[in-house]
Parts: sequence; C-alpha cells; structure tokens
Amino acid sequence: IGVQFHPEFTSQPSKPHPLFTAFIKSALKPHET
Repeated sequence: IGVQFHPEFTSQPSKPHPLFTAFIKSALKPHET
C-alpha cells in the first residue's frame, strides 16, 4: 500500500486504521473475473 502519510503510527492492534481493514477485506474477498 502506498500513501503519503503513515497510518501505522496511529494504528493499534485493537483499533487499526481503516486503510488496513479495507485492504484486508479486499484481499479476503473472492476475485471477480
């Protein structure tokens, strides 16, 4: 993931940044062909 800011600095294991949760949800979704 490439962004201009550092969301990993404000994320916590119990409250991840929405960027990370969206990335994981997208990766777990079945791919449409």
